[in-house]
Amino acid sequence: LLAKADFGVSMIVAPAYLIHLKLSEYVPFFSFGMAEYVVQAILLVLLSLIMGKFKKIYLLSNAQRVFTWQELTGTGIDGYFDDIFISSDEGCKKPDVAFYKKLIDKHGLKIDECVMIGNDSTTDISGATKLGMDAFYVKTEISPENDPVPNCKFAFTDGDIGHVVELIK
Repeated sequence: LLAKADFGVSMIVAPAYLIHLKLSEYVPFFSFGMAEYVVQAILLVLLSLIMGKFKKIYLLSNAQRVFTWQELTGTGIDGYFDDIFISSDEGCKKPDVAFYKKLIDKHGLKIDECVMIGNDSTTDISGATKLGMDAFYVKTEISPENDPVPNCKFAFTDGDIGHVVELIK
C-alpha cells in the first residue's frame, strides 16, 4: 500500500523524524531511534486492529519502568495496549519463557491463539517459539546487525509495509 503511494520518503523515517524533533525538546533522552520504534509499533498496532486479526494487544518490553513508562505515556502509545509488561517489574525478560508465561497466566491466554511481534530474532522471537507461540518477525533499522530471519510463521524483512497485509491474511 505505502509503496504504491510512492511518496518518495520512508513512511517510517519521515514521521519518526518529526516526532523526534518535537519530543526531544521536552524529553532530551528521546532519540530518533526511539521515535522510529514508536512509529513502527503504532503502525503494527493499527494494522492489527484494522485487519481484525488480533483480539487483544499486549506489550512485553525489556526495559526499566522509570524510563519506558515515560516514553509510552508521553507518546500516548500506552493506550493502544490491553496490558503492558515491563521486565523490571516482572523480574525476568525476553527471551526467558517465564516472561511470556506471566502474561499468558495473568490473562488466561491460549498459546495457540497468540502471536508475538518483534524485531529481534533472539530476544523477541525465540522465547515465544520455544513456548509454542506463533511469531511475526519484523526486520527494522533497529534490529540487531546480521540478525538471522528466525523460523517463525510470519517474517517481514523487505521494508515494504504492504507485504504485511499479505502475510497476515
